[in-house]
Amino acid sequence: MGVVVALLLTPRPARAAQYGWALEAEATPAKLWVGADAEVPVTIRNLGSQPWAPRLGDRFSYHWRSESGELLVRDGLRTQLPKLVRSGEAVTLTARVRPPDAPGRYQLEWALVREHVTWFPPPLDGPIFHPVEVEVGEFGWESVSLELPERLAAAVTIEVPARVRNRGQISWEPQLGDALAYHWWSDEGQLLEFDGLRTAYASVVPAGADAQVQLRVRPPPLGGSEPRRVCLELEPLRERVRWYGPDATGASSELTCAWVDPDPLQWALIDDDLPARLAIDEPEQLVSVTLRNTGSEAWADGDQLGYRWRPASGGELIEGARTQLPGPVEPGEFVALDARLVAPEDPGDYELIWGIVREGQRWYPEPRGGRARRQVEVSGPRLAWGLVEAATVRHVWVNRSAKVELELQNLGTETWSEASGDHLAYHWLDADGEIVDFDGLRTNFAQPVAPGERVRVTAKIRGPERAGRYRLQWEMVREHERWYGPPVELALARAWEPASLPTVRATWLAAALAVALGLVTLAGPLARRRWSPTGARAQLVVEHLPLIWAGLAIWSLTLAFHDLSGIEAWRWSTALAGSGAWLFVAAPALAGGRTRIWLAALVVVGLAILGVADLVYMHYFGSIVPAVALTASHHLGEVGDSAVAELEGAWSWLAVVPITGLLAAASWPANPSADSVSVAPKLRTRLLACGICLLLASPALVRLGVALGGSLGARVFSEQAMVGRFGYLNAHLFDLARTVRERGRRGRPSESELAQIHAWFQARAVQVEQALLAADPRQQGTGHNLLLIQVEAAQSWVIGLEVEGQPVTPLLNRMRDEADWYPYLIDQTNQGKTSDAEYLVLNSQHPLGEGAVCFLRADNRFFTLAHVLHARGYSTISAHPYKRGFWNRAVLHPRYGFERSLFRRELGPGQETGWGLADGLFFERLLTELETLPQPWFGFAITLSLHHPYDEFPAQLSELELGALEGTRVGNYLQAMNYFDRSLAQLLDGLDDAGLLDHTVVALYGDHDARFELDEYPEVIELAGADGWDPALFHRLERVPLFVRVPTQQRPAYGRVEVTGGQIDVAPTVLHALGIERSPGFVGQPLLPGMESQGFAAYPDGSAFGPVSIDGGRMFVAVGHGIPREGGCFEFPDGGSRPLSECEALAERAREELSISRAVVDHDLHVAITR
Repeated sequence: MGVVVALLLTPRPARAAQYGWALEAEATPAKLWVGADAEVPVTIRNLGSQPWAPRLGDRFSYHWRSESGELLVRDGLRTQLPKLVRSGEAVTLTARVRPPDAPGRYQLEWALVREHVTWFPPPLDGPIFHPVEVEVGEFGWESVSLELPERLAAAVTIEVPARVRNRGQISWEPQLGDALAYHWWSDEGQLLEFDGLRTAYASVVPAGADAQVQLRVRPPPLGGSEPRRVCLELEPLRERVRWYGPDATGASSELTCAWVDPDPLQWALIDDDLPARLAIDEPEQLVSVTLRNTGSEAWADGDQLGYRWRPASGGELIEGARTQLPGPVEPGEFVALDARLVAPEDPGDYELIWGIVREGQRWYPEPRGGRARRQVEVSGPRLAWGLVEAATVRHVWVNRSAKVELELQNLGTETWSEASGDHLAYHWLDADGEIVDFDGLRTNFAQPVAPGERVRVTAKIRGPERAGRYRLQWEMVREHERWYGPPVELALARAWEPASLPTVRATWLAAALAVALGLVTLAGPLARRRWSPTGARAQLVVEHLPLIWAGLAIWSLTLAFHDLSGIEAWRWSTALAGSGAWLFVAAPALAGGRTRIWLAALVVVGLAILGVADLVYMHYFGSIVPAVALTASHHLGEVGDSAVAELEGAWSWLAVVPITGLLAAASWPANPSADSVSVAPKLRTRLLACGICLLLASPALVRLGVALGGSLGARVFSEQAMVGRFGYLNAHLFDLARTVRERGRRGRPSESELAQIHAWFQARAVQVEQALLAADPRQQGTGHNLLLIQVEAAQSWVIGLEVEGQPVTPLLNRMRDEADWYPYLIDQTNQGKTSDAEYLVLNSQHPLGEGAVCFLRADNRFFTLAHVLHARGYSTISAHPYKRGFWNRAVLHPRYGFERSLFRRELGPGQETGWGLADGLFFERLLTELETLPQPWFGFAITLSLHHPYDEFPAQLSELELGALEGTRVGNYLQAMNYFDRSLAQLLDGLDDAGLLDHTVVALYGDHDARFELDEYPEVIELAGADGWDPALFHRLERVPLFVRVPTQQRPAYGRVEVTGGQIDVAPTVLHALGIERSPGFVGQPLLPGMESQGFAAYPDGSAFGPVSIDGGRMFVAVGHGIPREGGCFEFPDGGSRPLSECEALAERAREELSISRAVVDHDLHVAITR
């Protein structure tokens, strides 16, 4: 029962979002023609709990099946969703369908897909198959009549009568995009405009029938000042499929001509910096272009600069990207802009034709003399690869690593290198070719690989998470830029297509071990019955066989747990796990006879049940069951059903050895001769057996003891890492020892101590209230959303910093004036670093003096900023782009008051920087979730773009030119800060586009210092603007940024607020921005203009920071290099030395505040002090 109780620590979190949808309406045609795409209107509804987002790769598609249901074409054409589709919403779109290449009877199955992740399950009522007959036919037509006036006005659309005849076998159907259009030619035979206006037919035009229409005609845009003669050529088309081709009678050369007056919209291309050479996989780039309005009419708001590609080999014009013109441009004015440029998909020589377009109406006339045309050579791909040879993989172990030999060739135009982020990776596909795991392990190249060069690599792969049949697909990737795509050339016989890849069988090593040991276990009693030991030594061996079996069984459980949890064992951890197993065998060793056998079997059963409980708990919270959870049995009913629901079939392999052990114990024959042995020899033998078990366990116990006495005993980044380091049973021993130690340290407060704590908080509330009344009248509740962002390692000295003339944080620099900017916010974190920052900010309490709250006090009942807002009707959500078990967040965040938490599993795969998703992608996916939340909401985002020690930062995301700092740890740190600044700008734009920015308070702060030791990184001293080292410099630089952006309609920005504070003051400050009172149990206070004299911050080592004032503030430094034993007093923020007596009051205040606040967390008083 206690093991199940271990699931009780935290309330049940939200389930992973599910995909679900319904096909509500469709107009699937009963007949299609080979080579002729069709467009079909469909209406679909989102029935899942997750929004459909185009930015996440959600697309509408289809499969083709044979008449008998066999899958023929899995990957149909994709149709983009027009917008974000929230749960319960419906959307109507036009899906493009391409029929199979061969005529026949088929079934069309509509489908939804999230690219590179998964196909959605069938719609609500199951797969719906639509019978479609595909036939062979041709489009044919004949012009019967056309009446065109002799003179036309430029840019004026008219309607003229026209008649055409269907001379083909395919009916013309308006709903499929069939229409009549035209081309304009000059009198000299030059094509002036290819895409004329479309005119739809009134009804279906069968083969052989005529169609009479009022053709919509708009003259081509013409430059110059004189009328010009132009000629019109008719041609029907099926929209986005194909033009029909020449008139079946050959009359396409018979043009109808008219005179056209000059166009008032004219322009000239003054200059551009268009590159003469591009690659087909070149990312979108910006090209500087200067234009002039040379016409007689202003260019309207919404007009755009565009371009078209004309292949030198001939063919249709290819539309390019558009760039918005900057507002109305009057005649004679010049305009300069950065135009978007995207290379064509195919290599070759091209002519780029610049043009200005009034979207949905027409192009401006092209300047004469070809002055808007440029010749561009488009080369093959920059990033391309060939798979020359690869060892065939036929079998892998589930969740275990293997190595594969491959030979690759660089067939692109750029060198592969580690600096560019080029790696070999792979995808696991299921037997049907659907992606199961997109982001496989990366394999580095030992040295750069030049274009054309071949290289042999030993790739590391990891087996899929489940047993079954799979296909292994290799692919190159340039991190943070793109995947290469299919190999350009293959020397291998097999193709890259999923269906042609060889099958790989994935099996459980845990299953093999369990079956082998289970068979041996069952064979033991049978062998014992057939062979009865006669000698003393033989009897001694038989008596100890259950202990040997138990040691092997427990060791096999630890190996199986690694497989089932997906946590790979660290080096030597398997040996440590084998050593630790004997500690659990020591107890059965003290028993004898059948009691020993049963006790050994029951120990193995109990440890297997613990393993299952760990797997369930890890699915929810990212860690094994902590010892503190065993004290929460009163919560059993809360998660019992959830625990049963999470059991997986594969976990049953943990039961094989225990069950066979119970059967063996039940069938093990008695040993009558053992009863004749006296008690004393029995006891000696059992004590000796127990001693040997403890001796075998000693390597693991010593290693755990060393870890407990070191830094791991105070703080653990991830319990999953502890499982990888020690094995799951040793990790439990470590956690138990640490918990017992902490419980012994905590004690219980006396009545007088409790009274003192309550009195301190009451006095603090009065003090804050009086300061608020003097500084700022109380605001009314705004009902605004709150987005609070914790920025990894951001320090205040970075804000406003320029390197080589480039601002590191241009957006945050502007926000110093456009938001509330706090330059004197102190980093108050201690050993828990990032987790301490979360605790400080959300709870407005100081962290522990030693260790991390997130592990040592995870069972506390907290009262946080999220609880305050939830009581006001806010929905709450937290997000972090890394593992859910890191810093125990999956356990702590529900206890901190968050209704939902998004981690790497929920956010999905994507480009990474350091450990987690890159900030830009993280914010993009978070924004998708925020858009679906009921308002008001509180979102808490924790970034992880780069983490100490900043050994590298992706070149693709680096935009600063750092000179001597380039590639150094400090340089990489600055690049990361610059990337965060750019990502934040995109997030604010996204909030604005979603209509949320005007109703959201956005606050951000740094979680802790960047951990640059000043003696090792003297360049930091210079970058921070210090004159040189002094004893107080470290503490003076312990400042992190805080920005609070309040919607402009609520109040003007405060700008620079020179109030000393710490992370403990963030929650009261943002609550004040929302017009909500701080909790009486918070230590911190709102930081507002007018409260400068109340500024204060206590540092974890006992140091203290006082108010900043004109005549110099004061700062007490308790410890540090060059600091006397009794501490030092300095000016703040300048650092000049002062008499210690001037800081005595600060030091005493810090000691009292730290003592009271640490008592709150030590004695679990968070809720008590709020009453």
